[in-house]
Amino acid sequence: TRIGVLAYNVAQSADCAASIQASFNKFPTAKIVYFTKALSFGVTDLSADVKKMVDAKVDFVTTCMDSNGVLTLAREMRQQGLQAIQYLPNGYDHDFVAKNGGFFEGSIVQVQEAPLETQPAFPALKEFVSWMDKGGYKKTENAEIGWINAAEFVTGLKLAGPDFTRQKVIDSLNKLTAYDADGMIPPVNWTQQHTNKHYPQSCQAFVQIHNSQFVPIFGSPGKPFLCYENANPATIADAKSFTRQ
Repeated sequence: TRIGVLAYNVAQSADCAASIQASFNKFPTAKIVYFTKALSFGVTDLSADVKKMVDAKVDFVTTCMDSNGVLTLAREMRQQGLQAIQYLPNGYDHDFVAKNGGFFEGSIVQVQEAPLETQPAFPALKEFVSWMDKGGYKKTENAEIGWINAAEFVTGLKLAGPDFTRQKVIDSLNKLTAYDADGMIPPVNWTQQHTNKHYPQSCQAFVQIHNSQFVPIFGSPGKPFLCYENANPATIADAKSFTRQ
């Protein structure tokens, strides 16, 4: 695999690109053949960058850019015939993909929470969808994250008991070693999460864009998250599918 990495010349974006570069330097599972973190935010012309990726025979592109940036990039890639898959860590936006999915066919999107497309849907995901539908609310990534945050707050209230305080709720949650909002997120060990800079396990869900829709990939049926130990580099084959049963 020949990788292109693009980022803006602002600290957050540039740092993101630098971390991608460092990862491939440490674990050379693929080769970065084009790298830039010099793009201006809001750039509208990426023709020179795409030409360089064409010349370098890039077949996988990952960025630290916003939706407008990756769309500008995708349009230019099509214009120059660069048939490379984009990796979109922030691309789980149904409206955006419904409108622009033709430019991202085959692209891979990372999702931090259980994708709505998970099949078969497990009870907690069904409950979220049911209540959103009853209220006539749009099911978005932010809505799902809000639901998860509310569920955690309720969990903390129940653990703290009827004579609760803010601190009791916090202390109760910080004793949990595998909080997963009934499978809506990967398990979080709150006894370590605040202090352990090298958290032992990482979990993500992935979907692929096909016909302007999201399709779950890599996980097992009903198990959207892939988890792997951070002590060792992992392949998809090494990762374990997870959801609460």
